[in-house]
Formats: sequence, C-alpha cells, structure tokens
Amino acid sequence: MIGGADVVVAHESGQLQQHLENFTEAVDSTYGAVFASGRIVCATANWWGLHTDELALLSCFILSDSPCSLSDTPVFLPVKSPTVPFRLISCRLTGEIQVSALCGPQPSLPEIQTIIAPRKSQNWRKVIVLQQHLVLNVVAGYTTVVRRKIFA
Repeated sequence: MIGGADVVVAHESGQLQQHLENFTEAVDSTYGAVFASGRIVCATANWWGLHTDELALLSCFILSDSPCSLSDTPVFLPVKSPTVPFRLISCRLTGEIQVSALCGPQPSLPEIQTIIAPRKSQNWRKVIVLQQHLVLNVVAGYTTVVRRKIFA
C-alpha cells in the first residue's frame, strides 16, 4: 500500500454522484462511495475527507470482501475513529460494482435492505454502462498496464 486509493475516472461518475448522495442520506450517513473492482468511481465529500491511509484500507477491504449482495462490517478507522467502530455497509449492484457507506448503529441491516432494493433497480442504471467498461477491460486494462510497468 502506498497511502492512497485507486480511482476510476469514468464519464458516468458525475451522474452516479447524486444517486450516491441520495443513498448515503437514506442510510443516515455522509460517508459513501461507489466502487468498481475496488477502485473509487465517485464518493461523498466526507469520504474524500478521510485520511489517505483510511481510504486505502477501505478500498482494499471492499476489494477483498466476499462477494455477497449486502454486507455490514464493523471497521475501526486508524485516524478518524480508532476506538469506536463505524459500520461499513456494502451493497453489490452488479458483479464488480458496489456502493458503500460508513454509518452508525442505525438503520438496521433489514432496514437498509428495504432502502436499497427499489434504488438498486431504478437509480443505478449508469452502473450497467460502467460494468460494460470493466468487462471490455477499458478501465481495468489501463490500470493493469500501469501496474506492470511499476512492478516490472
């Protein structure tokens, strides 16, 4: 880790931002991000305000987390909250695309499931386009080439 998170620069990022803001507000949070294969596509201002090491840790965790449709994991952030855990809520929208939020004890996971269900089909249509970029290896391929040159 180099103290930072991978970021995807995609045309769809701006259009996904409002849906992300709506989702984080619905789960009573101000910290949220959309990930594509563990890389940040868009995030709330507070998510970007986290320490770079925390951004890297969260991205690595989301990338390595088991592929499930909805997860709720307690996380301690070394700078922001070293003694009291946040809840990292992650919802898989498609195979490689996830929306995540850091929140407190409420809402419960069943409540989050009812919050995300209608939004999953209605508000995240641009995610399908982003998913197609990843399938075509347009976005991921560029990152892979850069990494090969660094580690070669």
